Amino acid sequence: MEDLPTTLRSALAKNGHDILILDPTDKAYTKQLTSLNRDVVHNPAIIVQPATTRDVCAVVKLAKKHALRVVIAGGRHGHDCLADGALCIDLSRMRKVDVDAYNRTVTVEGGCKLGDMDKACQPFGLAAVTGTNPDTGVVGLSTAGGAGYPSRLYGMAVDNMVGAEVVLA
Repeated sequence: MEDLPTTLRSALAKNGHDILILDPTDKAYTKQLTSLNRDVVHNPAIIVQPATTRDVCAVVKLAKKHALRVVIAGGRHGHDCLADGALCIDLSRMRKVDVDAYNRTVTVEGGCKLGDMDKACQPFGLAAVTGTNPDTGVVGLSTAGGAGYPSRLYGMAVDNMVGAEVVLA
């Protein structure tokens, strides 16, 4: 049987997915091992970088089929976002931000960071109830509670979430 990176590349390419797949033999792999949590240094078996939710769904299905441990790297603050031997779904290519100024809502992709969201909100005079470090991932911070300067008036980031698109195996 062919090796796992080749198997994944082949299966994903067949269905027209735009997913970068990096393994320890790729030069770009080492550059992707940066985590903002300096206490943890890991080496996932494979790093995949999807561009869309459809791509994420395809990777999750393949991971389930091959019984792989899946970890997520969004803002890269988590202790196991680059866990040893895991298939790491790196959302760094998914950083789109849409601001609906009329409804005062913001829609972000899974790899969006606070700095991305703040920059998109500024022209509309809006600020999100989140943390203060621009390198923190919006999704991880929000689902873990998420406190910031406006929290005393408006609650935690999670209290202000309107919805989420979740990918399940």
